[in-house]
Amino acid sequence: MILGAGEMAELAVEALRKRGANRILIVNRSVERAQDLVDRWNAKATTFEHLDRALEAADILISSTGAPHIILEAGIISRVMQIRPQRPLVLIDIAVPRDIDPKQQTFLLCNFMTLTISMRTSNTHSLNGPQKCHTSRKFLKKNLPVLRNISNPCRCCHHC
Repeated sequence: MILGAGEMAELAVEALRKRGANRILIVNRSVERAQDLVDRWNAKATTFEHLDRALEAADILISSTGAPHIILEAGIISRVMQIRPQRPLVLIDIAVPRDIDPKQQTFLLCNFMTLTISMRTSNTHSLNGPQKCHTSRKFLKKNLPVLRNISNPCRCCHHC
């Protein structure tokens, strides 16, 4: 699931498709804005009003909106995790400023990463468009193999 429909969202969709993701949902303020990505990458789209329901079905969320405020609040994540108590959810926030409430880090089975984790020496606020894209590509390339494994059952019990 991708939150946003801009340049960074397209890079995330491209990276996911190239690595075998077969179902991608783009969640955006308006479906019309997401339509270009939907058409180009054979994805589906919905609006922020359906964010809760979309998160219930997602394994991974990559957030990349241009919003100046938090989009995904801890309360939403809490409700979603109660509905899916045995299914992990990976949240990756590549937006600057952040889209995902950092308070959500307290939920079990909810893994949270931000772009700055992989860029400890860089100031993400000073990156321009091409630098942001390059940095995001590196982040996704490094972390997608790890993220891909969450959809596979664990070796000990084959349930989680």
